[in-house]
Amino acid sequence: MIENKPSEAQIKYAKKLREDLGERGNEETLKILKSMGKELISDFKELDKEEISKVIKGLRTVLGYKDEHNSDKSNLKDKMKDYVTFEELLKLAHERYKNRLNIYTRLVEQDNKEIVIFKATIQISATKTEPEQIFNAYGDATEKNVNSMVEPHKYRVAETRSLVRCLRFCLGIGMTAREELGGEK
Repeated sequence: MIENKPSEAQIKYAKKLREDLGERGNEETLKILKSMGKELISDFKELDKEEISKVIKGLRTVLGYKDEHNSDKSNLKDKMKDYVTFEELLKLAHERYKNRLNIYTRLVEQDNKEIVIFKATIQISATKTEPEQIFNAYGDATEKNVNSMVEPHKYRVAETRSLVRCLRFCLGIGMTAREELGGEK
């Protein structure tokens, strides 16, 4: 049994990335495993945390996702090595839903400039075989959950947070997005 086994979120994310590559997914995963000295595996659960992190990083690279981890940054970033970005989510949504994707945002609350709340709605238009789908999510920004550099831009932060949450719901991604993380003072 693997002592340092990967989390369910890591396993799901690795599977999602492999899926996003379509027919190339298994081939690219096998290349990454071979580069690590591993043979074919039947399930990502057979890997340890370090190995699955390498697979995730490799698949993200193949998909063209940027790896923006910087070891000399905050401890929070070190702890949150596996997150998605708004850019990745939006790209994936456009690829998956093409011309069926409609995105809306609206300001829900502005309380004495202390809290700003936005609501995002994503509508996936119906096709002959699939019904219309609607997803909603909220995002907030306060001086306590954004860093001082973006504090004057709380409206944009709240709107972006609502969008990334809604995109994650729409795409079935449970992993936190970088833009949802609170800032450092």
